[in-house]
Amino acid sequence: KYRRKALRKTRIVTLCDVSGSVWAAARFMLNLLYSLQDCFDKVHSFVFVDRLTEVTPIFEEHDVNEAIRRVLQEADVHYAAQTDYGETFRHFKREYMEILTKKTTLIIVGDGRSNYLHPEDAILGEMRDRCRRVIWLNPEYEDLWGTGDSEIKTYLHACHEVRPCRNVNQLIAFIEELVL
Repeated sequence: KYRRKALRKTRIVTLCDVSGSVWAAARFMLNLLYSLQDCFDKVHSFVFVDRLTEVTPIFEEHDVNEAIRRVLQEADVHYAAQTDYGETFRHFKREYMEILTKKTTLIIVGDGRSNYLHPEDAILGEMRDRCRRVIWLNPEYEDLWGTGDSEIKTYLHACHEVRPCRNVNQLIAFIEELVL
């Protein structure tokens, strides 16, 4: 009754867009990523605008509010850069591909807007082949998916699931499905 519940053996890798187009949702999404640490065996967390920055140590060493503050204010993120999902995926492939295994669920959080740069959906496909699941959470309204510089429809084929995540109810539904 008083024992702490064992962590799930599934491993989680998260990539979170913190660019200007999703800035309003960034704190909300970082809260989600932070909370996953308490549910799973190993969580690797990354944020990006045009390149990846690993924030796993920040999440492991600080409480939620301090961790999010540090990620948003002190992490090595180029906030003035244009969002580039393609470069983010190329960077992941070069530096981190080995952390993806058949026990890994890859969670990408972002709107998929890549400023008309190459989306590198083939690399996302390679990432999918190495994972158990690829889930994309998009804070944008579905009516906007695929409009303008949105590559989210290009990424659909490389994901097991793409779902909107703009509010607490959608977030709770996602976490319940992921954890239960």
